[in-house]
Amino acid sequence: MAGLFLVLVILYVIRLELVGDYLIDAIRYPSGIKYGEGIDWQQALLMFGDRMYGDINRYPYIVFNYPPFYRTVVRAIGSFGVDYLAAGRAVSVVATGALALLVGLTAMRAASCSSMCTAWPSRDAMRW
Repeated sequence: MAGLFLVLVILYVIRLELVGDYLIDAIRYPSGIKYGEGIDWQQALLMFGDRMYGDINRYPYIVFNYPPFYRTVVRAIGSFGVDYLAAGRAVSVVATGALALLVGLTAMRAASCSSMCTAWPSRDAMRW
């Protein structure tokens, strides 16, 4: 059984390395991968000006369909000289990884709960 576990761990590490290589290549790719990246890039540049919530009946028709936090983080990273496409992709990769970690921790917590456990975070953490 220990040998099978070791083989699974080695296969997982190899797969994780391949995924990591793919993510790094995608972050460094100099052109757009998805159509929406150009729109996000333009909105990150324009969002701190007077056109963020401008008249949508006046050209150019710019509509900000996401909350400004993502674009603020991308613009902050871009202000250090990082390409905006790479910054946006890196923020997306980190956010996706953090969300996957949170979901995994929640699933582990739920799997290890006894029948008395109702939700995470625990009731003790919710007390004032």
